[in-house]
Amino acid sequence: KYLYVRQTDPRGRDRIKQVEIDESTSHIQCSFTGTSAIKTRAFATTKGNNGGIDIPKRTEQNYDISRAIPVTSPSQVLQGGQTYIVTGNFSGKFTDTSLSNSNKATVYIQGTWELAQVTQDFLDIIVLKDGKINGKYLMLQNTSTLTIQSGAEVSLSDQLICNTYSTICNFGDLKTKNMKLNTNDILYNGHKTDITNSLDASQGGNIHNFGKLDVENTIKLNTPSIVYNAPECKIEAKTYEAAGSTNVNFGEMEFDTYDSGEAGGSLYNNCMLFVEHMKAGGIVYLDHGVIAEEKEDDEENELFEEADDIEFYDNAKVTLANGSMIKAKNIIAKSGLSVNGEGNETSLLKATEKVQIQNWDVRFNGRLCITGKISCSNP
Repeated sequence: KYLYVRQTDPRGRDRIKQVEIDESTSHIQCSFTGTSAIKTRAFATTKGNNGGIDIPKRTEQNYDISRAIPVTSPSQVLQGGQTYIVTGNFSGKFTDTSLSNSNKATVYIQGTWELAQVTQDFLDIIVLKDGKINGKYLMLQNTSTLTIQSGAEVSLSDQLICNTYSTICNFGDLKTKNMKLNTNDILYNGHKTDITNSLDASQGGNIHNFGKLDVENTIKLNTPSIVYNAPECKIEAKTYEAAGSTNVNFGEMEFDTYDSGEAGGSLYNNCMLFVEHMKAGGIVYLDHGVIAEEKEDDEENELFEEADDIEFYDNAKVTLANGSMIKAKNIIAKSGLSVNGEGNETSLLKATEKVQIQNWDVRFNGRLCITGKISCSNP
């Protein structure tokens, strides 16, 4: 008299509908309306929970260089309030001894600036389209800034350093072995930044990504740091040391290892966080979000593999909203963990091997589906 129809969505959730049939039934209709769709890169929007962090997208500026003074020699002393331009090749350091925080100068790079180991103070450096900076080491000190226009290139074999209240704004192509951001420094990446070793923002630097940021080894953060990854943008690294920082993701983030540290901090994930190993504390909030591992051989259908292991530090507060998913082989729930399902759609906490609950005070509440073998003792 009844036919039971099961639907399994790409996140592994099952729904069963009961359909009444009789001898006269020639066809049946079964609707599973209300199930949440898989969020993909194309559907990423700024809807979701940003933790109160709203970073606007910057507009690339046009510059009037008609009155810029040509720089022809490193001995030429730059004066505050003036604009200068390099049209050919320039080697060495710009002489900035007469400048101050209230009396800065601007240098446009239309040609090529070759440098070895240079520190610049109180200088706004703008690399124009087709302009280049090549060399080894550049430090931006005392509110100095670096702007890279689309079609411009900066390539450093050692490192690029900001030293307090400095900004790197990249609309072009930026490549360096290492980058260091100190207190209140900002990397705004509007196109492509490649770092072949590590990005160190552990003194309170900030990352605003509106393009592709690729770090081959480690991204280091700390409690004052804010990382914002915009829709349809990507941050990739081998190791991500969040260390109490604030992280907002509307795009794609991909790491071998993610560790917030026991200080926790916050992660607001509104799209995709691909990871193999994860340790998370503090606030973890997913809205239409996924924490899993990308299924490399089936990207067209946007299916997800399980991460190897996801561990929640003591007293972590996890919210899964509107059909979000956390998927791993092993999920470890430590003392004081609370996991709450919110919104109109049931969210999924899925362990393909085991959910290890290590203390009696772990709590699961709300619109939440938990799948996997559950163990309620210490491993």
